[in-house]
Amino acid sequence: MTTLFSFARRRIPLPENYDQTGYIARYGASNGVLDEPEIRVVLLREPMRQPALLIFCDLLGLAPAHTRALEEDLARLAGTTSEKVVITCTHTHSAPAAMSLLLLGEARESFVHELENTLRQAVTDAVQKNAVPCRMFFAKTDVFGVARNRVKLNETDVDPELTLLVFETAKGKLALVNYACHPVTKNADNRLYSRDYPGVVIDTLKEKGLFDEVIFATAPCGDLNPVYQDEEGKHTRLYEYGRKIARGVEEIIESGALMETEGFSVTKKCVHLPLEKEHGRANLKSERERAARARQSASAPQAQKYEEANYLWALSHEKLASLGLAETAFDATLTILKFGALTVIGVPFELFSDISMRLKDTFSPACVWELCGGDYGYFPSDELWDTASYERADAYMYYNRGGPLQKGSEARLFEALMQSR
Repeated sequence: MTTLFSFARRRIPLPENYDQTGYIARYGASNGVLDEPEIRVVLLREPMRQPALLIFCDLLGLAPAHTRALEEDLARLAGTTSEKVVITCTHTHSAPAAMSLLLLGEARESFVHELENTLRQAVTDAVQKNAVPCRMFFAKTDVFGVARNRVKLNETDVDPELTLLVFETAKGKLALVNYACHPVTKNADNRLYSRDYPGVVIDTLKEKGLFDEVIFATAPCGDLNPVYQDEEGKHTRLYEYGRKIARGVEEIIESGALMETEGFSVTKKCVHLPLEKEHGRANLKSERERAARARQSASAPQAQKYEEANYLWALSHEKLASLGLAETAFDATLTILKFGALTVIGVPFELFSDISMRLKDTFSPACVWELCGGDYGYFPSDELWDTASYERADAYMYYNRGGPLQKGSEARLFEALMQSR
């Protein structure tokens, strides 16, 4: 069966003096551009099938409800259904705020409106281009020396696997690179817009002439950071890690390891995820009062900001509880893409890497895209549940969730995905 392919990209609007998201320790708005975040769109068609629309954004993430609305809107432009629209983000912490996280960056309506228009323009570009037949290939290799496990505090408990998916047409080649490491080589001091290391992967492969276009899809890295971050005003780590990953792609090409695969499909599954009832902030009144006292006595700016977030979280959820609207669970959408033999699992979480590796073993050959269909925040593994601190005990607050995920959610995730096999 012939697969028809078209591609488009647009630059993400970069407002001046605007919030970036991802760091509680960041103070001040953006003040320049290191490299420009982009939107990349792939449109795939096959006879007698609805088109599939794959959208990749150099953003920290998008709110799940906003993502669902975008899927509906962009599906109409592509002549398909929202079931066949996939939106994912690279999770760079140096992009304009596209979703509001509590005191970690505010998404303003003016920017969100401009971003939505840019997404529509990119999809329209892909629709209006002449779709051409493509052949698809994939391969895997390992790349070490990029990530460390920030929960286990070592460089061995990481996911080193790089997955390369190639679309080849008479007009050129596009590479889709999947790798697991938080895009935070630029630390909290950075106030320059940037794609972080995924941008270096893209630019390096294009500069070498290996591909005409490159897309980066971040693999689950909820517990994985770069081995080192850049220091203020330096970009050493940004280029070092991006080029290491690009070199892994080169080695795949040089080894002739690419295997051809045919056909594509997109399906989605729902998973129901209860929240912990008993957790450190469960007594909302007590937490609000404690945080109010703590923010007044805190001397360090970051401590003040942290307690302000605690206070605002407790205040808002106290109000929701009084209205009978307390969040005790939520339903998340999982995405299953098939490129012939290769399975791609899209999750709307910052999933821990050990879960991702088990998913890849279960659905082999497979890879996993994180923040696909929105961003609900961290999803720690059962194994690291008690070890994880911020990811389990604090992060849900910034996403304004009612509490952390219940331990045992990993089994629910697998059960939902197994039903799609």
